[in-house]
Amino acid sequence: MRLHVTIVLILTMVLHTWAVPILAQRVSIKTKNAKLAEVFQTIRQQTGYDFVIGTNIATSAKPVSLDMTNAPLTDVLDACFKGQPFTYSILERTVVVKEKPKSKIQSQAQVQINGRVTDTKGNPIPGVSVTIIKNKVAEQEQPTEQEQPTEQEQSTFKFKLSLNFNTVRTNADGEFTIKVPTEGKFIAFSHIAYISKEVPIDGRTRINVILQENTNELQETVVIAYGNQQRKNITGAVSTISGEQIADLPPVVNLEESLKGLAAGVMVQQETGQPGAATRIRIRGSSSLLGSNQPLYVVDGVPMTTEGNIPDDGSTFNAEMLRQGLNSPLNNLNPADIESISILKDASATAIYGSRAANGVVIITTKNGSLTEKPIFNFTSSLAIQKAQTESTLNADQFREIWMEAANNSTSTAPFIQQIRDGSYFGTADTDWEKEVSIANPLTKHVNLSVQGGGKALQYYVSAGHNGHEGTFKSAYFRRYNFLTNLTLNVSDAIRVGTSLNLSSSDQGSPHQGLLSRIYVFRPDLPIYNPDGSYTYSPFYSQANPVAISNISNTNNTLLFVGSVFGEARFAKYFKFRTALSLNYNMGDMHNYYPSYTNEGGFNYSTGMVGNGYGQESVSQSTSHLWENTLNYAQSFGEIHALDAIIGASWQGDATGYLKASGRGFPQDEVLNNLSSATTDFLIRSDKTQSGLASYFGRVNYTLKDRYIVMASGRTDASSKFASGNQWAFFPTGAVGWRISQEPFMRSISFLDELKLRASVGVIGQQNFGPYQWRSLFEASQYGGLPAVTHIQLGNSRLKWELTTQTDVGLDFSLFNNRLNGVIDYYNKTTADLHYFMNVPRSTGFVQTVTNVGTTRNTGLELTLEGDIIRGQNFGWNMMLNVTRNRNKLVSLNDDFLNETTGTITPPNTGSILKIGSPIGLLWGYVADGIIQTTEQLEQLNAGAPDGIYKAAGTAPGDILFKDISGPNGVPDGEITALDQTVIGNAAPDIWGGFSSTFRYKGVRLTTMFNYSIGNDLRWGTQATSINFASQATGENKWDIVMNRWTPERPTDQPRAVYGDPNGNAGISSFYVHDASFLRLNNVLLEYSLPQSFLVRSGFLDRVQLFASARNLLTFTKYPGANPETTNLFNNDVSAGLDNSRYPAAKTYTFGIKAGF
Repeated sequence: MRLHVTIVLILTMVLHTWAVPILAQRVSIKTKNAKLAEVFQTIRQQTGYDFVIGTNIATSAKPVSLDMTNAPLTDVLDACFKGQPFTYSILERTVVVKEKPKSKIQSQAQVQINGRVTDTKGNPIPGVSVTIIKNKVAEQEQPTEQEQPTEQEQSTFKFKLSLNFNTVRTNADGEFTIKVPTEGKFIAFSHIAYISKEVPIDGRTRINVILQENTNELQETVVIAYGNQQRKNITGAVSTISGEQIADLPPVVNLEESLKGLAAGVMVQQETGQPGAATRIRIRGSSSLLGSNQPLYVVDGVPMTTEGNIPDDGSTFNAEMLRQGLNSPLNNLNPADIESISILKDASATAIYGSRAANGVVIITTKNGSLTEKPIFNFTSSLAIQKAQTESTLNADQFREIWMEAANNSTSTAPFIQQIRDGSYFGTADTDWEKEVSIANPLTKHVNLSVQGGGKALQYYVSAGHNGHEGTFKSAYFRRYNFLTNLTLNVSDAIRVGTSLNLSSSDQGSPHQGLLSRIYVFRPDLPIYNPDGSYTYSPFYSQANPVAISNISNTNNTLLFVGSVFGEARFAKYFKFRTALSLNYNMGDMHNYYPSYTNEGGFNYSTGMVGNGYGQESVSQSTSHLWENTLNYAQSFGEIHALDAIIGASWQGDATGYLKASGRGFPQDEVLNNLSSATTDFLIRSDKTQSGLASYFGRVNYTLKDRYIVMASGRTDASSKFASGNQWAFFPTGAVGWRISQEPFMRSISFLDELKLRASVGVIGQQNFGPYQWRSLFEASQYGGLPAVTHIQLGNSRLKWELTTQTDVGLDFSLFNNRLNGVIDYYNKTTADLHYFMNVPRSTGFVQTVTNVGTTRNTGLELTLEGDIIRGQNFGWNMMLNVTRNRNKLVSLNDDFLNETTGTITPPNTGSILKIGSPIGLLWGYVADGIIQTTEQLEQLNAGAPDGIYKAAGTAPGDILFKDISGPNGVPDGEITALDQTVIGNAAPDIWGGFSSTFRYKGVRLTTMFNYSIGNDLRWGTQATSINFASQATGENKWDIVMNRWTPERPTDQPRAVYGDPNGNAGISSFYVHDASFLRLNNVLLEYSLPQSFLVRSGFLDRVQLFASARNLLTFTKYPGANPETTNLFNNDVSAGLDNSRYPAAKTYTFGIKAGF
């Protein structure tokens, strides 16, 4: 491992220090009365050095006569310029020709000019280079179509023209202010996406300029798998989010939060407010039952796993963290470093990633260097104040009232029930446990500084950032430090090498896994401490009090190193070979200690005897090596044909491992709690896994007449996660596109700017599960206190890939001079050979094994609209809307689990069901039909039951009325049994999406962003325990909604308070299933850009923006719980749709500053 890291670091240092080519070039030249330009051309051919020269200099140059052999370049240039009215300087590999300085230095008076640069739509253009020049720059000879320069070469040329001139850049509102010497005659405006313009000054002090879009360069380049492609030629379903869009949002700790509501077909759910927690992302629905449904993340060409930053040691705490989704690799990325995000959704876009792309691909490209006259610094700092949602629980008086009523309604004779009835059970305190363990206004801090720049030889981007996120609860926090450096070195016109180094160190604290539930159920009538200073506890309720466990912080420290080096060589004009080596190394250290006054630490809640503590620590690491080689061929044949092809091979090796130690018997909690202090039950456990993936892939794009597009790609993967004979799989795809707007018969339609029809079909795979799923596994452990080898997994050598076949038909359009842009997609995605359980003979020692047994299907429609409603020089308004409708269905599954009566399959988790022909994520239970209001109503129900008991012997008025659905003969039979359970909800929404609006007036911009979901159901599990009094809920506190319970004097629509819950009111039923549709104002951003006339006084500031924002500001929903977006499990879609009131999401108010200089 150390060798690999050393190699990457050495290569990084070499590339960091190799900044400029050696200038010791020699030239042989013989000319007589030659033009200066001809001499420069000869020198350029021999040395590769470029020349920058103005028209006035070229026309005033004297003829040159030279006769030199193998002479140093500087000697040749000195002879060239002898007697000329100008001189030269060498900047890297560029010779800059300039007029000789005047013999006498004169003080030049300067004037100040300001102005604004907009596009043809009236929108401001930020980042335009504004340069003072003395004369117009000589026109460069235009290349032929086959010699069209690359985007980098075009940028290089613009850079060379601006050398040695006074230059500023326009701010976010397109404004600029520049000082002009008296000798300045023209102002040059240049931007990569617009046609450069040179405007005479003519004594003016304000100049407003409109730049025309450069149609050759404006063809938006989209990052796709293994390269870039112009959007007009894309035949797949690809959504893009630019770095500018992300930069325009308030700083966030987790990059995934920035994606919410921005792309059609992409569902982003923030399931928990835990600092540093991941979000749940689904692209075009869920396909797998046991495998991951998270997309593949590719960061600067390096695939990232979604389980990368949590030590997987099998502990209860670790399982809880994984269940909550605290395991996204994107937690280690700094959003400020992002250049662009491309979301690949259909098979034609993703199939080249093969077996990892069934759930879609998210390609993240970080920022690189640029060709600038001087380094560009960007600084961002912000401070956010959080306000968490609070839940209203009973105070001590209400607690006493409700429990006395529940006890009096009960027939129980338990001792503690007798104490409740006579009042001796209750204490005299009134403690608000949520207030005691919470931070009033937790803060989030963000600081980031980056520098970007470079010349022709070397371009660089370096950034450093820090995020600190305090949690709502005292033991919750997340801190991260980021460092990124991207370097690109142009060795020559044909050879380019580069390196990327991303370091991230994070420290995450998570509260005790029982804290959230204890806050809302622990008795309010008890004080925090006993008179002797020890923590109080409830003898009838075996849990520590919340303050006691709030001091327990389960810490998880991670170190991420992602490094890569690449080399590119262009040859034979149309070919480019690229090789890249990358290393993804992730190390985690998890530590937690449970003191002697906790259940885990051995505290006995019946006797009050303290334990002796329990501690555990684990260290894990994961390593991924990747070597990729690609060969690209691109050529245009006149204006008729264009061909772009790529072939490649890659080899990836992954290894993970952990070492865990635990023990008991600690002599003291506060200091002597390191593992070396443990005296009993000391246990060490370790594990290592390895896997490999070998791949060969290729893609061909052909365009005819710039309007007919054909694409074909394929990938062959060999994975060690399958047995021999099933390791190889081929994933082909094909797509076509037709740019209808380019047809001659469409050109008369003036309002139509672009209309493209596209279609694709392909096969992609899934192998995102354990590396040894097909093997029978044994574990060296203990059995009966003695060393033993135990059989822990029954393998299946016939296990093979999950395969997803996807078709897509899409329409892209732009109307009314690009004022309205839209995308429509229809897709059909079918996943076959699903991994699921199969029953096996018990003689094997097991009950189940995993095999390929099922099929799922997702079909859907996506719509995206973007519109410029108002285009004005000082005022603008644009909006965006996206809508997704997805239909999910389980087509088939193993009959081993089929209930022939109900046609359902019960998964391992209760409260959900799988049903052939129905969506994944169905909620299953009894149908609640109101509350039994009268004794007469109950007697009538009992009279209709076969044994005279409708539900239970203890059922009484005030209990929930359950609907009789079916009996043994398939028809209602008058009594409530398990046969009356049915589908009571669907966790999947009918429609979801987002929309945004941006108003701009001069230097002020207001942006609002909404996301929404319609038609999804959610079972509020906490509601069931908060209004009922099951026998296991001894002395629990309740939420204040229980105060609306049914009583004979005040009948309501809520069940009565009765200890023991004889009717099973707390069971899973539609009573606790609610419509979780919502509309959320997710982001509000108000930004003000300081005017350029003010900034120019500083002498170094280019732009300053002040901003204030709010996140999770408003939610419109009928759902009574805290968060309608929450789900049960991070990576289990079968049992989604359960809200157990997890870590609350907070409203966040942010204030900050952005500055560029």
